[in-house]
Amino acid sequence: MKDPLTRLAITYGTDKFGYHDYTPNYHALLKHLQDQPIRLLEIGVGGYQDADRGGESLETWRDFFPKGQITGIDIQDKKLDLGERVTILKGSQVDPDFLQTLVREHGPYDVIIDDGSHKNEHVLTSFELLFPTLVPGGIYVVEDVQTAFFPRFGGSLEMTAPNSVGYFARMAEKLQCEGHEFGPLLEQVAGIERFHNMVALHKSAGTDRHDMLDELADHMDQAINILTVGAGDEITDWQARFPKALLIDLLVDGKKPARKDVNQLLDEHGPFDIVLDLGDINTNGNLGRLFPALKTGGRYLARTADPSRAAFFTDLFVDVDHREIKVNFPDARINPWAEEIYAMKCRRGMVSLQKGVNDYPSNFAFDFEHPQALEAFDLMQEVLEETATERGLLLFTDLMTRAGRADRATRMLEKLGKIEATSRSYFNMAVRQNKIDQNWDEAMILCQKAVELYPDDYRIRSQLGAAYSKIRDWSSAVREFARAVELAPRDPLVRIQLANALSRLGQIDDAVASAETAVELAPANAGHKIQLGRLLVDAGRYDRAISTLKGALEINHEVPNAYRQLSRAFHELGRNDEALEVAETALSLRPDNQEYRRWQEKLQAA
Repeated sequence: MKDPLTRLAITYGTDKFGYHDYTPNYHALLKHLQDQPIRLLEIGVGGYQDADRGGESLETWRDFFPKGQITGIDIQDKKLDLGERVTILKGSQVDPDFLQTLVREHGPYDVIIDDGSHKNEHVLTSFELLFPTLVPGGIYVVEDVQTAFFPRFGGSLEMTAPNSVGYFARMAEKLQCEGHEFGPLLEQVAGIERFHNMVALHKSAGTDRHDMLDELADHMDQAINILTVGAGDEITDWQARFPKALLIDLLVDGKKPARKDVNQLLDEHGPFDIVLDLGDINTNGNLGRLFPALKTGGRYLARTADPSRAAFFTDLFVDVDHREIKVNFPDARINPWAEEIYAMKCRRGMVSLQKGVNDYPSNFAFDFEHPQALEAFDLMQEVLEETATERGLLLFTDLMTRAGRADRATRMLEKLGKIEATSRSYFNMAVRQNKIDQNWDEAMILCQKAVELYPDDYRIRSQLGAAYSKIRDWSSAVREFARAVELAPRDPLVRIQLANALSRLGQIDDAVASAETAVELAPANAGHKIQLGRLLVDAGRYDRAISTLKGALEINHEVPNAYRQLSRAFHELGRNDEALEVAETALSLRPDNQEYRRWQEKLQAA
């Protein structure tokens, strides 16, 4: 049974669980504050530009902290009523004046969570402005730090500044080195924790202890297996601290035993709950030999005062996001133990690694068949069968649709219908599913109801236009697509939809003009250029059609319809040999298309 925070996340539909696996980590980090009157700030409300969307995680925090005051900020204006303990403000996460006023009027905060733009420069600016304002002992969490490896977010494999993972890795390295001169910001950091796609920083409370014993206090009276490496004279002290534990030191009289003796020791006394790496022998060698001897959930603790040891663990700090690194850099070298480092904690002069499965799918290349993802999906369905909320059902429906699990998606849509869901997301999903099912009457009913509720939502207008197109009511389709264009003049897709409907009414010049604007808005979209090329052929502008279609093929040379339309243009110009050649290419790409075959046969006969 998952923790209560995860179950709340499923209920309210925040992607902190499902698309991600964050909430178990949040529960471990924050459960000691659950019954406290804390103040929590989350950067990023969600829902993009829509004022009535987002807030799923704010609802989750509201219920998990029943005495807490929750604040959300977003660059977009949000009109959400989530109760008297939740405040939502409009402002930028990198605006110093706004943040200063925010903290003065609503803080100081015990917990700050950055789930904002995920741009590396924004992440670091927000951290440097807000971390000093945390209450002593407070926690600052940065989500989605995998963007440190994604160029479109300002990331890189070299972690060229500004880079969130590179920045926090350097902080962690300095924190581990005893005697290192700390700057004023790092001086306030008591510890840094690293999880898959997450970094959590603990602010010093002024009374922090920097001792391995603090990390192991919960185990002092337990009958556990502990392996020490290089304890020397300290072994007696450790035996006194853990009177019920089986304590074994790997070094005898300061000498490293032979490999066979190490293997025998591990076989006889392992697996271990804890490995204490206290010596100065090769850290990489120790980890490679002893990390596998840990139980799942076990911990490897090492002293890291030596800079070379700290540097080794800093590389591991980066490699925790091995899946995301491989998405963009498949040839990158990754430490082989990264997949088993579930969590990492760096403190003054020490580091702790928790052994566990660290392989949750990357949300940038999500594997819907991954065992951990399948386990998460089962839990989500279990919770939603018990406690169905619109937001929770919507997230799960979206996941199951993307996963190709039509059975689960349909079941959730039925539940949404029964609770009379009215959100934009519900209508978009339900209409899409009815289109797939070829249930156009129901799709039309849903679209019309949605337009009544959200007359200024261009996506819903577009859906209604598509429904009218299906029943060949082209005048109504044009009306709805035209209204969608008014509402979203920079959306190229609705302009293409309008162009196609106009062409059906014979308004070919207007259709071409609409498609031309779409291509201007999205010049790298091959599909829009193909549609423009088709309309140009219909309008008799053959030379322009040929250049447009060739431009589409430069973007994507494997779209059969581009060759089909190009063949039409050549044919109209009397260039039948060229027309036949490209017609044959179209048919080779779609040999099952009877229209292409009939067109080829017509050209051959000519």
